Amino acid sequence: MHIIIDGYNLIRQSDSLGRFESFSLQSGRNELIRRTSLYKKSRRHRITIVFD
Repeated sequence: MHIIIDGYNLIRQSDSLGRFESFSLQSGRNELIRRTSLYKKSRRHRITIVFD
Protein backbone atom coordinates (compact mmCIF):
# COMPACT_ATOMS: atom_id res chain seq x y z
CA MET A 1 0.00 0.00 0.00
CA HIS A 2 1.17 3.54 -0.76
CA ILE A 3 -0.09 6.29 1.56
CA ILE A 4 0.07 9.91 0.40
CA ILE A 5 -0.32 12.56 3.11
CA ASP A 6 -1.06 16.25 2.60
CA GLY A 7 1.31 17.36 5.35
CA TYR A 8 0.14 20.89 6.09
CA ASN A 9 -3.55 19.93 6.02
CA LEU A 10 -2.94 17.07 8.44
CA ILE A 11 -0.89 19.26 10.79
CA ARG A 12 -3.58 21.94 10.84
CA GLN A 13 -6.41 19.43 11.38
CA SER A 14 -4.66 17.66 14.26
CA ASP A 15 -4.70 19.30 17.68
CA SER A 16 -1.57 17.47 18.79
CA LEU A 17 0.42 18.32 15.65
CA GLY A 18 -0.93 21.86 15.68
CA ARG A 19 0.66 22.42 19.08
CA PHE A 20 4.06 21.69 17.54
CA GLU A 21 3.33 24.04 14.65
CA SER A 22 2.50 26.81 17.12
CA PHE A 23 6.21 26.82 18.05
CA SER A 24 7.33 26.86 14.42
CA LEU A 25 6.35 25.47 11.05
CA GLN A 26 9.50 23.34 11.07
CA SER A 27 8.51 21.82 14.43
CA GLY A 28 5.15 20.75 13.04
CA ARG A 29 6.76 19.18 9.98
CA ASN A 30 9.40 17.40 12.05
CA GLU A 31 6.82 15.92 14.41
CA LEU A 32 4.66 14.67 11.53
CA ILE A 33 7.70 13.05 9.94
CA ARG A 34 8.71 11.50 13.27
CA ARG A 35 5.25 10.02 13.85
CA THR A 36 5.00 8.79 10.28
CA SER A 37 8.38 7.08 10.61
CA LEU A 38 7.18 5.21 13.70
CA TYR A 39 4.03 4.11 11.86
CA LYS A 40 6.07 2.96 8.86
CA LYS A 41 8.27 0.74 11.03
CA SER A 42 5.25 -1.25 12.19
CA ARG A 43 3.26 -1.29 8.94
CA ARG A 44 5.91 -1.27 6.21
CA HIS A 45 3.70 0.83 3.91
CA ARG A 46 5.26 3.21 1.41
CA ILE A 47 4.51 6.76 2.60
CA THR A 48 4.85 10.08 0.82
CA ILE A 49 4.29 13.34 2.69
CA VAL A 50 3.66 16.37 0.49
CA PHE A 51 4.21 19.85 1.94
CA ASP A 52 2.89 22.44 -0.49
